[in-house]
Amino acid sequence: LSLISSSSGSPPFKWDILELLEESRDALRTIRETHSSSDRGTWRELCDVLESEQDASTLPVGLKQQCEDLLSRREVWLGDFDAELRAVLARGRELRERLLFEDVDRAGWFSAAGVSPLEVTRLLERHLDMHQRGARLSRQLQMLSRALRQQGAVSSRRRAFQARTMGEKLQTSLVCLAAVAVAPVPGSSEMWLPPPTAGWVR
Repeated sequence: LSLISSSSGSPPFKWDILELLEESRDALRTIRETHSSSDRGTWRELCDVLESEQDASTLPVGLKQQCEDLLSRREVWLGDFDAELRAVLARGRELRERLLFEDVDRAGWFSAAGVSPLEVTRLLERHLDMHQRGARLSRQLQMLSRALRQQGAVSSRRRAFQARTMGEKLQTSLVCLAAVAVAPVPGSSEMWLPPPTAGWVR
């Protein structure tokens, strides 16, 4: 990241980065939707257990307290996430507009739009931070759900294959951009920056 930030040139492949930001935006909205209501998914499971006198009475005190605490913090987490999401999306729209309407070079490079590697890096880092926030909350939910299943309060469900997360894709892209920033061979960006639709598939 420091290599990108200190580079005086412009990062390549604006279309790949714009596609990445668009995919990240959709994924962040999905994260927001997932946690927007306590009436769906794992949130619903926690509520059902706590609302059932029979199930709640059999839970260890510590586990029950953790479930109650997480449920009580959901609204605060959602408010903070919403505020940051609005700011990140507004910044992304501004950068996208500069790339699409101020860039007279249609060959796929950023130089004519005046968008610096530092701007791109900072925006990607903000997206990554939000995905990590969502991942941490999901891990907390999953840990509580597993604990409840072990107590017999929630039926066990085997999870199928999980696609690579958006946070992992962003980390991959930041590493690739760093490599491109110092690659001495012309055309090396084609080797380092993976297409958003292909390079991230496991």
